[in-house]
Amino acid sequence: MFKLRTIDAAKAACAGMVMAVLAATPSIAADTCASTADAEAFAMRDLQSRLMVAGLACGQREAYNAFVKGHQSVLARTGARLKDYFLTRADGVQALDRHVTRVANVAARTHGRERDAFCAETAVLFKQLVEADRQALVRAARQFGFRSVQKPQVCSADASPAPAKTVTAE
Repeated sequence: MFKLRTIDAAKAACAGMVMAVLAATPSIAADTCASTADAEAFAMRDLQSRLMVAGLACGQREAYNAFVKGHQSVLARTGARLKDYFLTRADGVQALDRHVTRVANVAARTHGRERDAFCAETAVLFKQLVEADRQALVRAARQFGFRSVQKPQVCSADASPAPAKTVTAE
């Protein structure tokens, strides 16, 4: 019985340490600002994750596929921009993976809490965005971004983004 309690306490302590490390390891440095194009890439990732969850969880796969097909070039460009941001001004590919996972988890939790409203809202959104121009797509991305997911502040108009970090191959 003593061993079981000791093991359970050790597991709990270990889990607590892992959570503390993850919480203390930001994927985005607090002193790193983003350009307007970087901010657009973050917003687009939020929108795409929201729509992907709707495609899967709301039975809107055809609408999601039409959205991706119709906006493939914008999604590829903003995806590359987001990757570049994490490689040069954040903690690299692992930080990008953590960020994308956080965004997907927030989208899934939002769906779980507000299932009917979420599905109805995204059904309308899909109809608006399938043939939307780039400006309308960016506006929608900004409107439907997740506030609970950490993102860098946009640099002031007269400031440039923080200098790139040196990325070393491991």
